[in-house]
Amino acid sequence: MKKQLAVLAAGLVVVGASMAAAQPASALPAHTDQGGVGCGPVVTKVSNVKSAGTITKSPSGGNWQVSAVGPGTLSLTKSVSVSNSVTGNGGVSAGTVSGSVGFNVTSTYTTATGYSIQVPKGQTWVLRADAVYTVKSFHWTQKQSCNVPGGGFSKSGDGKAYKFSELKYRSYRA
Repeated sequence: MKKQLAVLAAGLVVVGASMAAAQPASALPAHTDQGGVGCGPVVTKVSNVKSAGTITKSPSGGNWQVSAVGPGTLSLTKSVSVSNSVTGNGGVSAGTVSGSVGFNVTSTYTTATGYSIQVPKGQTWVLRADAVYTVKSFHWTQKQSCNVPGGGFSKSGDGKAYKFSELKYRSYRA
């Protein structure tokens, strides 16, 4: 009878263990971040989603700007891939954040556009392209309850999601 009970207990540990690795049976409670026997699912909520304005990012590299001495026309045409992104999500999945903010935070776009200016004689001008993103801020929480002393966890934080909006051109005298 003792042998059958030990096999049954070991089977329960394997079923209740996380996908990371099966843990041997012991008298210690399961690690609270990894679930285990007696722990419920991790519940994730994203709330307080609101517009946080726009941000302009000036990518580095020579292909984002051109310069010339006049007279003449200075042109910059861009065909680029730009991506949406998320920061401060503390391990909350991109899918969960995307569903809450209303756009896919991992999408990549290819866009092409151009801009030209007239440069006066003897003057040097710079023409630059910047990427503009709309920003949404959000609050997230993750909780898990366990039926063991000291089990479970609760954590929360704030994040931002960035959606590509447009390429913006600016010119200035050098």
